[in-house]
Amino acid sequence: MDKQPEFQEENVNQQPTSTDEQISLMLDELFGKETDEEISEQPEPVAVEDTVKKPKKLLKPLLALLLVVCIIIGSVTAVSYYKKATVPDAYDKSVAYSRELYSSDKQYDMPEQYLPEFGGLYNANRDIFGWIDIEGTDINHPVMSYKNNDYYKDHLFNNRSNKYGTFYFASNYKQLEYNYNTVIYGNNFSDSRAFGELVKYTDADFVEENPIINMDTLMEKVSWKIFAVVLYDSDKYNPAKNSFYDDVEFSEFILDIEKYTLIKTSVDVSEEDVLLTLITDHNSKNGDKLAVFARAMRFYESEEDEVFAHFNDAAQTPSNQHSTTDEQKITANATVLQSTLTQGTTQSPDTTQTSVEATTATTTKTTATTTKVTTKPTTTKPTTAKPTTTTKPTTKPTTKPTTTKKPTTTKPTTTQKPSGTAKKIRVKDSSTGKIYYEEAPAIIAKIIEAEMGSSYELEALKAQAVAAYTYMLYSGAADGKAPSAPMKTAGSRAIQAANAVAGQTITYNGQLCNAVYSATSAGKTANCNEVWTADLPYLRSVDSAVDESVSNFKTTRVYTASNIAKWVKSEYGVDLTTVKDKTKWFSCTYDANKLYVKTVSLGGLKSVKGINLRYDLFTSSRTGSSNTLRSHAFTVSYSSSNDSFTFTVKGYGHGVGLSQTGANQYAKKGWSYAEILKHYYKGVTLS
Repeated sequence: MDKQPEFQEENVNQQPTSTDEQISLMLDELFGKETDEEISEQPEPVAVEDTVKKPKKLLKPLLALLLVVCIIIGSVTAVSYYKKATVPDAYDKSVAYSRELYSSDKQYDMPEQYLPEFGGLYNANRDIFGWIDIEGTDINHPVMSYKNNDYYKDHLFNNRSNKYGTFYFASNYKQLEYNYNTVIYGNNFSDSRAFGELVKYTDADFVEENPIINMDTLMEKVSWKIFAVVLYDSDKYNPAKNSFYDDVEFSEFILDIEKYTLIKTSVDVSEEDVLLTLITDHNSKNGDKLAVFARAMRFYESEEDEVFAHFNDAAQTPSNQHSTTDEQKITANATVLQSTLTQGTTQSPDTTQTSVEATTATTTKTTATTTKVTTKPTTTKPTTAKPTTTTKPTTKPTTKPTTTKKPTTTKPTTTQKPSGTAKKIRVKDSSTGKIYYEEAPAIIAKIIEAEMGSSYELEALKAQAVAAYTYMLYSGAADGKAPSAPMKTAGSRAIQAANAVAGQTITYNGQLCNAVYSATSAGKTANCNEVWTADLPYLRSVDSAVDESVSNFKTTRVYTASNIAKWVKSEYGVDLTTVKDKTKWFSCTYDANKLYVKTVSLGGLKSVKGINLRYDLFTSSRTGSSNTLRSHAFTVSYSSSNDSFTFTVKGYGHGVGLSQTGANQYAKKGWSYAEILKHYYKGVTLS
């Protein structure tokens, strides 16, 4: 009798050893399992039945494949979701890290001329070139520069790959060369990160409330005022241009901005200014871009000055050759945007061979009617004496060292403390843009040489040295600012004068003075409050009749009526040709001395300040550099015979504070530098 095989109990705890076995088991549980016996007992299928059975035999492999695909898709989706969730977090951490480095008080190894605030950033990443901070937004980030211009488009400060990227300078930005237009790019993913919040500037109310951008470079602190906001098609308009043949081409660039801007402001701009342009995506679907334009603040301006803004219904397209379809597209965009909004001189310093005017601060608030975006010189925060004429390259800028060309001054107040001893200071050469960071006497000697030269009396040179040093400190030269001043290689007399009075400052009630100066008075100096807004007790009118004996004390300028009408309309939007009596085109009011023009009525259509007529209207790009008004101490007469206006002008400069030629004349009379300074600055002390 044959022995029956022993029954082997199935080990239910035995686990599948492979993924295929796991999938097979799962399918068996879902759809049942056919035993070998059941299969063997099946009758031999006929052909017709066979065709029905085959799909059933393929069911398990197909379902297995489907399950595998589902697992893969689920895994990929989970990973993708995880990555998306961590991208913003990684960006936020990188930003927090860079802010921590920027605010660190730790001393770092870095080039001496760099601002200490950048020490931690520079040691962490040598691509750091600047820092931008805009109130009213979360924009408070580093700005990078790299040989591969697009690298930081999708990389963070810590070099991690990330779609938000980091702000970066355009490839045409040159740290040690002159920049007409400094351009910064950033991404916009419709949230508060990167440049996402720039879209807030398509709202005029937001522009009025937040008109200031603080964008510092490695070597200077600069504040900028927003003057225009443009939506554009990058195939038809280029807001990032930074190379211009001359001032005329640059002025045309500014005029184009004014025509295209969606927001018009009371911030004026001229060929003397330098610009900052922030660029990001506005509508990624149709390729629209957003550009926010600002200019560097001028020496007499304050961040507290009111700015007016309104939506520009007549904003033109970025190109005069747009097709009707293009124009309709932009008009539609503007309509949508407007609907959304409803919801929800350096006066180009008086360019005298030797003189550069220092000027005082706080300017009058501009009215909403001056929405012109086309004329005025530039600087940074208001501060003190206006350091001199900022010369602009007459040919394409290729060797102009520096980033901006205007004095970075601080707001004129009377709270700064005197230094006591000569310090190391930071000053920008107004003609080259190069920033010097040296011991004060070395820099002051260069300024003296440019302001007066070696032919002036030694006591006059000393007076200039003390005034210039005081102005530089008042303007923040020892505190990270880089106020602008003309410079030349110093001669022995300039060096002698600077060293003789090194460390001396002018103070009033123990505070540093806003020691402004100009080339030549009009026979008397001007009261500060009659030229600007600030009313500083030490900047009062004093006699300076000695100026009347210097050459070119009185000059005349003749301009045709047709040119004046054209310039006035371009600058102020006023059509003087509607006023038939041309003798009424200029009606002036004068200061207490009846010398300096306080206001000018333009045909009764608009009133402007006398000094602004000089800064804004009769600019070198319009009249030629040798035919500008030398001061705002002038009278005007009209000649019908040649249909022209004659301006008779006295002095050179704004007329406030020290007169440089006056100081030289008094020095010839035997006055000491201390006597000269106490004559021009009333009630002061030399510290």
